[in-house]
Amino acid sequence: MNNFDKYYTGGGLHSSEVECIYNFLEKYNIKTILEIGCGKSSTNFFLDYVENISGGSLTSYENDKHWADIMSSILKSRNHEVHTYIAGELKIKNDYDLIFVDGPAGSPNREDSFISAINKSKYVIAHDANNEFITKFVNKHYLTGDLYKKIDIPTPTPSSGIIFVEKNEK
Repeated sequence: MNNFDKYYTGGGLHSSEVECIYNFLEKYNIKTILEIGCGKSSTNFFLDYVENISGGSLTSYENDKHWADIMSSILKSRNHEVHTYIAGELKIKNDYDLIFVDGPAGSPNREDSFISAINKSKYVIAHDANNEFITKFVNKHYLTGDLYKKIDIPTPTPSSGIIFVEKNEK
């Protein structure tokens, strides 16, 4: 993969953020991904990655039914289902190599997503971390104590809004 510009749709992940995440996926040999919060850029990027690079799988969840319907329509040709959930009721049954929690920017409604993802993945990436709520949730649920630690991944810009965390080995 080298054309990261195709994923930028005027919102969501910028091409430089996609490249940064791609490098992370490759470095840590990520196969199975759970995406909480679908996006035109992120979902298509992760689908391309699992279909063409890793041979893994992507599971996508969205709590906004209207947005889930839009994304399902966009992804229909790719045969990818977007699961909906009610905020506060997400139950993650399987373990994943990576859980990607995305925005929505400026909204506090993803805290339950972070809580549900605890211990369900070795790696978690939080997007829209320039949102005060996302940073607060990562600090509160992952970086307080010694359950997870922040991974120092060079991001495209200091304001790119991506936080990478890794579960501490005990």
